[in-house]
Amino acid sequence: MATVNDPEYQAALREFGIYMRGLHRRGGEVSYREVAKVTGTSPATVHRYLHGSILPRWSFLVAYLAEYGPIMGFDATDELKARWMSVRNILKPIPDDVGPIGTSYHPPRRLTAVPTSEPPGATRRKPA
Repeated sequence: MATVNDPEYQAALREFGIYMRGLHRRGGEVSYREVAKVTGTSPATVHRYLHGSILPRWSFLVAYLAEYGPIMGFDATDELKARWMSVRNILKPIPDDVGPIGTSYHPPRRLTAVPTSEPPGATRRKPA
């Protein structure tokens, strides 16, 4: 598995940063301070995200696209997600047995507790 210092990861991260800066430009090049307010991060973190120093959290990208996507004039969600997953998978690959959504994940069964006795201190009312 790759590390953050792996050349392949660093190259992919730089490319992702270039793509993000392009989106930022199309979105009006809003100040990092304004982007930070909208996305719930700091201006320094926004700078690191847009310059390919670190990979953004997906929640940052969702908030970013929700706010600035309409200004860009096109929907970048699918392309951005594909690029983000490509970089993310270098560090944390998805196992081969994971299929499309809904085919390999089976949520745990919901267990419903059935009381077998009255809880301590409970008093039972007599029907009227």
